[in-house]
Amino acid sequence: MRLKNPPLVEVIFEMHWQFAPTAIGVPYKTPYRLLVESLYEALKNDYPYYESLPQAEIPELLAEGQVQHRYRKKPKGWPLVQIGPGIFTLNETEGYLSWTEFRPTLHRTLNNIESIFSFITVDQVSLRYLNSLNIVEGKSLTALLNEWLKIQLSLNATPDSVETTPFEIGLQMAFRSFSPEGILYLSLGKHNVRERELLLWELGMSRRWKTGESATPATLLKWLDEAHARIEECFFRMIEGELRRQFEQ
Repeated sequence: MRLKNPPLVEVIFEMHWQFAPTAIGVPYKTPYRLLVESLYEALKNDYPYYESLPQAEIPELLAEGQVQHRYRKKPKGWPLVQIGPGIFTLNETEGYLSWTEFRPTLHRTLNNIESIFSFITVDQVSLRYLNSLNIVEGKSLTALLNEWLKIQLSLNATPDSVETTPFEIGLQMAFRSFSPEGILYLSLGKHNVRERELLLWELGMSRRWKTGESATPATLLKWLDEAHARIEECFFRMIEGELRRQFEQ
């Protein structure tokens, strides 16, 4: 389902991994730098523009979960792929039009890196959508959240000399999902960007892979299809009404 003026800032596929144990239970000794080189060979046709990030100077044992290397489809453009010790991401921004059009990019990228699945184990996978909304001057945050996103916030214990509505917000919520298995999460935060007040709104799903559970491009994509369906369902339920009309104009 496509909106004429979507609020999307960025969509992120993120995979956390570790080197797999061998048949005798000892982790593979494949050097991390060889993994980076093999990924470059696997991705260079689709993402030929390589960047070494400042974090690449940090020893890998101290950089767990930090991206260190970036591969772009075009200079300073998106989509892009990032890799670091224990982390792999695919990021897209204004080029994202719909899941139907983004999915082949994700599928192709996972297939291109399939060779590394033989010596890593997948710990966790997530699909995240970061959205941005302009805050309307003169309206309280709680009123906007209620009208726009069907979120009701109140604090009934404030003293008489304290306002009952917040002027700043930083909120995170997580909900268990049974189909597909995983966690659906929502985060909200007010930010000032280039002299504009924005409400950054992230909606996503994540799932931990169990020890011994198969993690291949096919099994990951199957879960991602289902996760996207739940995220999209939640998104459209939240924006139903005035906000959706704004996005369709």
